[in-house]
Amino acid sequence: LNADEQKIYLDFLSSLFYQVQMNLGIIENPLTNTREADLQQAQFLIEVLSAIDKKTKQTQTIEEKKLLGQALSEIRLIFSQIATQLSKMPATQSNVKDNKKHGKSGYIIKKVFQRP
Repeated sequence: LNADEQKIYLDFLSSLFYQVQMNLGIIENPLTNTREADLQQAQFLIEVLSAIDKKTKQTQTIEEKKLLGQALSEIRLIFSQIATQLSKMPATQSNVKDNKKHGKSGYIIKKVFQRP
């Protein structure tokens, strides 16, 4: 990849990590101005990043290895911690999202964090 393509690729990976953080409720959703945890979407994005890591392992630059390896490890740990915390919360109408509209069965926890 040339320098411009490399920057685009790293920006793409960073945007996926940003989306994971948003779906874990770590950062605010800029559209709703709320922090919400959608564990199913976060897990899907982590799996996408993991697949990219495995597929490109042999050709990764040092910067890509650092971004994918270190960030994936950290985000998996954070996912596990948040999933544990949310599993201890009672499922109420306000924090459970019906997932059928996305073509999936069942419900996922969707905790909305209030701004301080």
